[in-house]
Amino acid sequence: MHGEIVELELKDEVSKGKGCIVFDLSCYFPYANQEDLYFDFQVGEEQLTDIKLNHRYPNHGYVTISKKVGRKLSKLGYPYFVELNTQQDILLTIKIGLKDDYITIVFPIHVTLTQDKPVCALSMKLSFDKMNFVFHSYWKDESGIGWHGTAWTNNVASISKLKERYVVELDTPTRLDKSVVIYHTVLEPVPQKLKDLLV
Repeated sequence: MHGEIVELELKDEVSKGKGCIVFDLSCYFPYANQEDLYFDFQVGEEQLTDIKLNHRYPNHGYVTISKKVGRKLSKLGYPYFVELNTQQDILLTIKIGLKDDYITIVFPIHVTLTQDKPVCALSMKLSFDKMNFVFHSYWKDESGIGWHGTAWTNNVASISKLKERYVVELDTPTRLDKSVVIYHTVLEPVPQKLKDLLV
């Protein structure tokens, strides 16, 4: 998603000097019992209480996380606002499972947002059955015509290198116990100008 919707949702906070990481998180779970899916996330230690699961994609097999903004839902996913000009080294924690039986997957993120490039986006598509996932971050090329992307994944075979300029295979994770997995490869979403952000 690009253009008016991005600016409409983010410009007020960005104009006040805030930076924003847009998390576009989705889980492919094409089953009739989608109400049993447990899909949640947190940034650092912060418990996010304004999350709603919905279907932002045309393919309703994907369950997406959206931020509640008053009575509305974000069309981008979950815009997470941060301070500008500070390095953000944060842990992204994804929780996925059925009802009370879920696993926790932790990913380190590094980003520095500035006045010139105050926003970035990190998208994730996760396949529930195989627990394969891919993260994407896009940036506008120097010609200003199109975008390029980086993909981070635990299954390189699932990525078309024709679509992504860079593909990074995640390292072997550390398993703390049967329900907590930690990856060490750092995800680095690319800072952009607000008008150039592609979610």
